[in-house]
Amino acid sequence: MEYPYKTITLKEINDILGKYIIVNLLSSFKTTKTSSLEGYLYTIDPITKTLVLLKEKENAEEKEKEKEQGIIKKEKEEKEEEKEEKEEDEEITISTDITETINNTKNKNKNKNKKNYQIIVIMESVIQTLLINNDIKPLTENEISMIIPNQEDILYIEKKDMIENLKDSLIQYLEKNKIDYTTSVDELSIKIYNDKVEILPPYTESCIKSENYGSKNLAVYHIQKWWKEK
Repeated sequence: MEYPYKTITLKEINDILGKYIIVNLLSSFKTTKTSSLEGYLYTIDPITKTLVLLKEKENAEEKEKEKEQGIIKKEKEEKEEEKEEKEEDEEITISTDITETINNTKNKNKNKNKKNYQIIVIMESVIQTLLINNDIKPLTENEISMIIPNQEDILYIEKKDMIENLKDSLIQYLEKNKIDYTTSVDELSIKIYNDKVEILPPYTESCIKSENYGSKNLAVYHIQKWWKEK
């Protein structure tokens, strides 16, 4: 089923969360070399209609295997060196190495899914339609929670001037409300409250990054207020 993006409803958004979708981009959008992007639908912001996809990285499985093989080779070499240097403690050393290898394997398996996926944030201004691919099994909430990648694996798809306009508007709001901030011409993120909170484009509630609970809640309040006043 295909949904015109401009008229998609909250019920329709809820119905397709976790499903594998194809996002058809407007033909006038030339920032990417493709006319569409695809992945699992993580969320759609109800205010800005910003769409967030979870996309598996290309050749992720092959790269992960290569990396694991390199780690195994390095571990073998280290074991051989330790064996030559401390033959008298060979039994203890091998036992320790086995324990470390087991622990490393557990940690690698825990983070494997996260490393294989990236987040793609697509702004409403470049989306034409959404097409559901029912041939691919949807992700459950539990599966999604296991593969949410880190912040550094986020890709933003938007017209650059639109993001810059949003940034300028947010800065004007911060200055109007006497909220100190730090940023630079070369970066799109804005930090507030003595750098305790970082706001990433497209500057919605879900783009607020902070480990300080109180500061984050205050930032959420101001972001909501800013969007209403825009």
